[in-house]
Amino acid sequence: MPGSVGIARVTITTINGKLSVNIISAGFTFVCKGLSVKKIWKQWRKVVLSLAAVLVVLPILLGAIAVTGGISYLARPFGFQGFSLPTGAMSPTLWVGDYMISDNSAYGDRSPFSAGSDGRARLQIKPLQGDVVVLLHPHDNFIMTSRIIGMPGDRVRMTDGRLYLNGEIVPRTAQEPFQMLGEFDGQFPAYIETLPGGLTHGILEFSDDERGDNMEEVVVPQESYFLMGDNRDRSSDSRFDLGFVPEDYIIGKASLVLFNKTAWMRRRWIE
Repeated sequence: MPGSVGIARVTITTINGKLSVNIISAGFTFVCKGLSVKKIWKQWRKVVLSLAAVLVVLPILLGAIAVTGGISYLARPFGFQGFSLPTGAMSPTLWVGDYMISDNSAYGDRSPFSAGSDGRARLQIKPLQGDVVVLLHPHDNFIMTSRIIGMPGDRVRMTDGRLYLNGEIVPRTAQEPFQMLGEFDGQFPAYIETLPGGLTHGILEFSDDERGDNMEEVVVPQESYFLMGDNRDRSSDSRFDLGFVPEDYIIGKASLVLFNKTAWMRRRWIE
């Protein structure tokens, strides 16, 4: 039934030196048949995320842990962290009321022991353009979620609501209006945007003449990123007070929506 969570069930068999693994956890199914250990290892992240879903969702549903400031602490020792989304700045990708998991190991070891001589814990694995990341706001000391748009060295500008990267307009294709609930209730123009690397994602544009729809070209410094919310006209991002985000302020990669407070069965990988 909606909101129920089952305990993970794991079945492992060997046939002619090959492993077959079947894991069912929190509504997710992971199956590997006849694969070598090396190939199975390449898929470990989704398995661990599914198991982490059990660790995070079950206590929340049972009221066994407190959620303070939108953060649940249960999965932190495993490199994962639970968050709730209080705003629609990342709609249509993330909704108000989504509960999601951040993979804090996606960009390598972020412990204090990984810091350099200057005290900065730089990313061992660099994010990709289009990644949805969880970060600490460099100026206001709160945790937020946004999408990496500009990479180090990129030239970024906005003209009449259109995004330009390195002098080229970023293509977008109109979609059916998106029904948004919560702080901005109603239907709003939606588009699919295609970044230079080919990654596509949804965006919302109330109009092409809103605050932030025109911005002079800037160059992203080294070891920093330019971030934008998918809800372009209702996002406080690098066009405004957020500014360029140094890489050591990035906590992890937003990976999995567990459920929404008004839609318990909403469950999806974040892209």
